[in-house]
Amino acid sequence: MKRKGLTPIASYRTIDLDVRSRRSLAPLLEVWPSAQTPGHTGKGSVRWLLLMAPTGGTSADRDALEFVRLVERLPKLARRCWDQASRRTWDVGIDAGLTPQRFEDVTLKTETLHAIARVGGRLQITLYAPDREW
Repeated sequence: MKRKGLTPIASYRTIDLDVRSRRSLAPLLEVWPSAQTPGHTGKGSVRWLLLMAPTGGTSADRDALEFVRLVERLPKLARRCWDQASRRTWDVGIDAGLTPQRFEDVTLKTETLHAIARVGGRLQITLYAPDREW
């Protein structure tokens, strides 16, 4: 919440699953119809999917594991498409703030990191600057 005179507080925003490929990602889009297709104009094949956190940004660890479960449950054709993708990124979004001075609330357990690696994923951290309105 924005209020005049208060400083923005650092917080976990969400985690997205970013999938890119030189080949069509249509089999994944069939399984994940809620996925966004940035830059796709309806012409040609979909080569970039963006899936939002299925649990609504409750915790980075929980959201990351839910994405792993979604990948592990993929049907054969969609899983092949996943395995052939050139980029499979778990992108953790954090809103930077002026307080606290050190923000350590976003953690991923070792088991979660292993699970991401097991399905061929990589981890990325995106830090969003405080809103200029502050």
